[in-house]
Amino acid sequence: MALSKTSASHIVPEPIFPLELFKEAIDHLAASLTEQNELKATMKPLCLVSKGFLSICRHYVFQEINIGFIDKSRRSSIRRLKNLAKLLDDQPLLARRVQALNGSIFSNPTHTGNSLRVKIPNGNTPLTPFFNLPNVRSMTISQNKGAMHLFNYSSTSQADPSFYGRDALLRSYIAHGSLTKLVLHDLKDIHIITILSSPTLTSLILKECSIQEISEVPSENNLSSDGFNLIEYHSIKTTDNSLFILSLCPNLQRLYFDSRSEFQSNSELVRPPVLDEKGVECLPFSKLTEAEFGAWDLSDVDWYSFYLTAENKGTLAFPELKGVTFSVVNGYQEDPASNDNRGWLHEVDTLFKHMPVLTRLHLSGISVRYLKLEQCVFACRHTLKTLLIDWEFFHRQSESDEGPYHGYGVESFSKIILLALESAQLKIDLGMVSFETLKSKLHLEQFQMLRDAFVVNGAQNFPSLKALKVDVLLSVEPEEDENGLDVMKCGMERAVGSLDMEGEGKHPGIQKSDAGREVEQEAQPEVEKRSDSDAKGLGKGQTNDDGKDSGIRRETKVKTIYDEAVHSIGKEAQFVFEYEVNMVQRTFECLYERPADVITLSDVQAPI
Repeated sequence: MALSKTSASHIVPEPIFPLELFKEAIDHLAASLTEQNELKATMKPLCLVSKGFLSICRHYVFQEINIGFIDKSRRSSIRRLKNLAKLLDDQPLLARRVQALNGSIFSNPTHTGNSLRVKIPNGNTPLTPFFNLPNVRSMTISQNKGAMHLFNYSSTSQADPSFYGRDALLRSYIAHGSLTKLVLHDLKDIHIITILSSPTLTSLILKECSIQEISEVPSENNLSSDGFNLIEYHSIKTTDNSLFILSLCPNLQRLYFDSRSEFQSNSELVRPPVLDEKGVECLPFSKLTEAEFGAWDLSDVDWYSFYLTAENKGTLAFPELKGVTFSVVNGYQEDPASNDNRGWLHEVDTLFKHMPVLTRLHLSGISVRYLKLEQCVFACRHTLKTLLIDWEFFHRQSESDEGPYHGYGVESFSKIILLALESAQLKIDLGMVSFETLKSKLHLEQFQMLRDAFVVNGAQNFPSLKALKVDVLLSVEPEEDENGLDVMKCGMERAVGSLDMEGEGKHPGIQKSDAGREVEQEAQPEVEKRSDSDAKGLGKGQTNDDGKDSGIRRETKVKTIYDEAVHSIGKEAQFVFEYEVNMVQRTFECLYERPADVITLSDVQAPI
């Protein structure tokens, strides 16, 4: 056969199978590659196979193009952009294939200082094809770092089409394009009203941006009688978010603020009457299905902005909200027991009362200790199926150092009844400690509370629970003693000996049984089975030749403390113990089964 010959004269210039067959296979492959980078990396080599393959694969390569500065040299970047623009101008069919634009580009600089050096002239319109690609659906623009640090420019200058800049590009696609998704990164003083006035934009993602101060209600030129069309909004480390402007997006379904988001107050602005004339269907945030309510501090957000309009109309603010993440880093410094109805905690409690159909709730951040969990889940007690809580049980320095947290909220589980709950995941961070200086008490009473909730009263409180996962994390601060030995590896026994293990005699659910000791002995490394005489020579602060044997003993002792506490919460748990340079971590995950009797370490296999 001709295919078996290897000489150049016998190389087939075109595929021997019909191109239609290859096209079907390539289109099927492209549909399975959801990431643009992967799609482009796969299609580029195929374009080089033959002219026929080029005609099939080329438009996949051009689905997303970079219109920014990717070369170190300004001149080479401009040359690349001009060549790309000319190619798209010469081949309209290829230009219509472009669906996404991305790039790091300059803003329109001012005429001060050396800013003229960053101006990209477009006087002869060589870059104009980038302004009017007909089928662009997505755009991702980031600020050019070189221009930001080296030149003086204004990111709020007018969109001048005679220069190639992000303002001109945005203005063009917002006004006339088919843009549905916009991602902005590291841009300052964003004019969000202009962006939201796009008739087609439905998704806006702002990363490390800042928004211009909103001082007046949007005009009728920017705001239709139906409000803005936005469906999805993300704020990632973005400052000056405006809840007032977002309340003018009646179709908003997904709303996300991470814990580093900041907000501006627009309390003096009044909602346009044209929106209220449409009635309940136009209530702000009433169509949300997913949300992340994040901030640095509870007091940073006017929580009432989410629900006040609905309350005034006697209805629920979030009748369709199914999934919520509440991630506030710090708590507001007020007494949670206070009856001050104007407090931030009352606003948060009220916020959760407007979520009657919630199925998934994730609580994280130090603020969790302030929340009354029973109030957070009361409205959705018949619908909540998945509950995730990230706790931080910091070690106390003294007996009285409990603060206003009342057990960090764990005691609330004794008051919670969730009939539909199927999965619970609890992540408990015990904080960073030093085994050299630690004098505090481990929070075993919190583990006992969890056992009471999930083991003793679990059948009544969570009748549908199928899976329970608990992660316990203790971070150890590396230290060295006077001999240069790592205290973390060979000082655990001394540290544990200094702890007042409250609950060891009070809570039978976390005591160590004889059988448990036997399992522990079997699971310990071989060095643990040495004679007692080997250990007697190791007093406090002492080690053997390299400290490793002593370190293993002390490590095992710390591990055993949490073994007993954590295993008391669940049965048939698969226990995993990891010890790294600066971390002692315990994790167990199991199909949930309620034991009839007290669970000890003997009920669980603990692989090391």
